[in-house]
Amino acid sequence: MDCGGNLRVLVIGDSDVGKSSFVHLICRGEPREGGGYTVGCNPEVLMRTETAGSPSGGVSRRRPNDGRFVEFWDVGGSKHVSAESRALFYRNIDAVVLVFDVTNPKSYHNLRQWMAEVVRCQNDPNAGVLRCFGEGRHVPLNRKQFVERCPCLVVGNKCDCLPGASKKRGDRSGGHGVSDISWLSRDSLRSEYNAELVLASSLSPSIELLSKVEAFCDDVASRRGFRSANDARSRSSNGSLPKASFRSSATSSYRRSSASGMGTSGPWGS
Repeated sequence: MDCGGNLRVLVIGDSDVGKSSFVHLICRGEPREGGGYTVGCNPEVLMRTETAGSPSGGVSRRRPNDGRFVEFWDVGGSKHVSAESRALFYRNIDAVVLVFDVTNPKSYHNLRQWMAEVVRCQNDPNAGVLRCFGEGRHVPLNRKQFVERCPCLVVGNKCDCLPGASKKRGDRSGGHGVSDISWLSRDSLRSEYNAELVLASSLSPSIELLSKVEAFCDDVASRRGFRSANDARSRSSNGSLPKASFRSSATSSYRRSSASGMGTSGPWGS
């Protein structure tokens, strides 16, 4: 399962937390409609684009970059599937996205179990999770060593289900009932994994969500030795480099695609 010069991001969490909806929203820029729970793995692809700006301040133009893209591997979270079966999808990854349901605190606390499962797979002599050591190479790591080498993002999904949250499609303000999830501030999980928290809704991607996901992808890209969007922007003022971005089609700055055939997913996904 070599994906060459592309980035592979593992998306994990309990069943019915909305992983498939989140990935669909990020990669396609629109709410997900219908379907069933994810069986196995459902990959989606976020294409990277570069914006070539004019040094004289003229009109910029968008163009595809050298073909790199981000693969989001949305793995089904059913309790009836063994960790050994899921391990197939944990190999050769560059980053991890941990998804929970903001209306279900248990799904948040279960993220530790999900991360522990991935770390155990890294320590399996027949596996080798992190691609930074080479394709399929086995390097035993404890949890702290693993998170030092693997960028993590924690996503609080289903914010539109919180009391008082906007139920209107197209509302990209990101205004959620944060007071209803104040319990998050009392937990150390994010600091344990050195991960930022981003809140998501199934109705539309907020500006904050898109910005944080883009920054996350840039961090992953820089660790792989690719030029990040921020680095490109800092050097593009003199016209020496184009701007690179992983933004979704909700901001009209990336091309989208999907890889299907490895699973199915539902209204809220897996």
